[in-house]
Parts: sequence; structure tokens; C-alpha cells
Amino acid sequence: MVRRPLVMVAGSLDPERAVELKLRPGAMPHATSACEAIGEGLARSGYDLLVFSSDAMFIEPAVVRGYARGTTDETPGRVEVRIPSDLETDFGELDPTTDLDVIRDTVPDWEVSYYRAIFDADAVILVGGGEATLLTGLLALAREIPVLPVGAFGGRSDAFRGQARHSPLMTKEEFDRLGDDWRPERSAGELITMLGAQLARRARALASAATDREAAAAAAREAERERAATERAAARRQARANSAALGFVVCTVVVSAVVLAMATQAARATVWWFALTVPLLVAAAGALLKASARREDWGWSVASGLFAGLLSELAFLITEWFAVDDYAERADPFKMLLSLIVIAGAAGFTFDTVLQKIRSGEFRLPGTPPPETHPPGTQLPGTQPPGTPAGGPGGNAPPA
Repeated sequence: MVRRPLVMVAGSLDPERAVELKLRPGAMPHATSACEAIGEGLARSGYDLLVFSSDAMFIEPAVVRGYARGTTDETPGRVEVRIPSDLETDFGELDPTTDLDVIRDTVPDWEVSYYRAIFDADAVILVGGGEATLLTGLLALAREIPVLPVGAFGGRSDAFRGQARHSPLMTKEEFDRLGDDWRPERSAGELITMLGAQLARRARALASAATDREAAAAAAREAERERAATERAAARRQARANSAALGFVVCTVVVSAVVLAMATQAARATVWWFALTVPLLVAAAGALLKASARREDWGWSVASGLFAGLLSELAFLITEWFAVDDYAERADPFKMLLSLIVIAGAAGFTFDTVLQKIRSGEFRLPGTPPPETHPPGTQLPGTQPPGTPAGGPGGNAPPA
């Protein structure tokens, strides 16, 4: 069900308070009929009505009578009555097409239920009234909802009209008409027309604000994407710089190891130490080079690189050990160092890739049987052809 605009009416045209409220004596003969005409116009235009009291000193009883007169089976209406917990209300017998919904507040103070209701209203119409009417208009103005102060009868609604001209929903023509004398044949209709125009302007303003918020959110998301892209580009540049620096360090270590090995060939134990240790460092460096390019965890990369280097060294040494008798005596540690540097460096750089391929089945270790493949439509042993009922061709399941 579509929610209809809820229009609040407030004010007083009580003749006994005419001096206190500064009402215009010449307009008072039209007071009751004007309130009834406003209510009838609201009903015929499809608005819900928000009121607070059935006391005759306020405009609500006359507005409700006119509203009930304007409802029909085709255009039923709804009157929402907000009252404090300790008061009663009686608007008399209304037309069956008018739904009277009394909402009793939890506190006895009328100010609480009255001013709280302003924040549920979609628009406000003020007629005459005193200080509470003026404050109602100010609150409605602060909420930036349509507020129409009728100035024809005086009172604080006429005093508030000067403030209402600052509403972004009010045009100068509407401001001038709200100050005109009351004309029974057209004033109520003009008031309802102004109300509809201001509600339409507010709806457009809210839609525009929502569009602006969406545009701002989209701009913020785009800025965030650009910032993230800038950070990623900076991280890639930093990774390349780290890789270059690390590569320089690796080259320096390798060259230094080769030079030291050449300079200490006489000390065979020292050369063997270089031959077995430096390739491990090169393997770890190779893993770090790849990790820096991929922005991966360096600790895991160092561990996997060392492990890959150790495996490659053991594979090389075991092969040579079984192929050559007295390999430890005959081998040239310097040549072995150069060979292991190449092998271990490649192993450290590619170890994680090879491991992933082994896990995924893309790469098989020697001696591992290939996975079984079957042409499409082949019936595997222990299975039934597609579409065969459970229990065999006859469709009878075996007894349990």
C-alpha cells in the first residue's frame, strides 16, 4: 500500500482569545467554514490528516468535520489523532469512509505528544494560533518540509509568515497569496494547490539529494580505487627496487664466493665449505627474488628456498657419489661450487611453482601412474547406465 502524505493542521481561532491571539475581527465570520473547507480539500486531494485535540477552542474539530465530508467510498480518508496519556478526545460521529486512528502517548504532557508528532508530518498548515503555533512553524521550517501559514485570520501564523518566506520550498507568489484575505470561493483550493506544489518540490529535492549522495559515493569509490591503484603501483615499484637490490646482493655474494674459493683452493676443507654453503644462500636468494616480485611472505620464501637448495645439493651429490668412485677425493670443489650455484639458484626460484603443479596434478613425479581417462559415454565398472531405474532394468529395488 502506498503511503499517503500526512498533513498536520494546528492553530486556534477561538473568539474568546481573539485579543490574546491578535486575530483579525473582520475575518472571523469565515473562520469555521474556512477550516472545514481546508479539511474537505485535504480529503478530496488524497491526504491523511494529523490533529491533536477535539476541543472547540482549536481549529481541529472544524477541520475534521470538513475532512469527513470530503471522504467517499472511492477516496476514503484517515485522521490520525495524537493525544497525551491522560486526555480523551471526541470528534463525534464521522462518515464511515473516514478512519479515525487515536494514538495515545505514554506521557501525560501534551507538549511531548504534540511536538513529537511534528517529526512524523510531511507538511504543516497553520491557522491563527498562539506561541505553540509559531514554534510549530519554526520546527517545520527547520525540517525543510512544506509549511503553509494562513495569514488571513491573523494570530501567530500570520507573524510566522515572514519566516516562512525563507523556506526553500516557498515561491514569492505563494508567499503573497498566503497573506491575502480569505475568499470562501477559492482560498481553500489555492491553499491545497500550494501544498501539492511544495510537496512535489520537496520530493524533487530529496531525489536530487539522493542522486548527489550517490554521485558523491561513486566519486569516493573511484577515488578509493585510484588510491588503491596508486598504492599497488608504488608497491610494484618498491618490489622491483627490492628485487634489484637483492639481485645485486646475490651477485655480490656469488662473485665473492667464487673469488674466495679460487683464493683458498689450497685449503680444501674451506672450499668444500663454500661449495656446500653458498648454493644454499643462492637458493634462498632466488626464492626471495620471486617473493619480492609477487609480494609474498619473505619468511616462508627463505625457508622454501633453503629447503629447495638442500634438496638440489643432495640430489647432485648423491648422483655424483654413486657415479664416481672416491668422489670426495677426486671432485674439484671449485667446479662443484659453480655447478651447485646454478642448480640451487634455479631450484630456489622455481620450487614453489613446481610444488603447486605437483599438488594440482599438472606435473607428475617420475614413476607416478597417469590418471585413468575414459571416452565419453563409457560405463565404469560398478555403475549403471544413465536413466536405469534403481534395482536394475526392471525397476525393482532389492529387498532390504
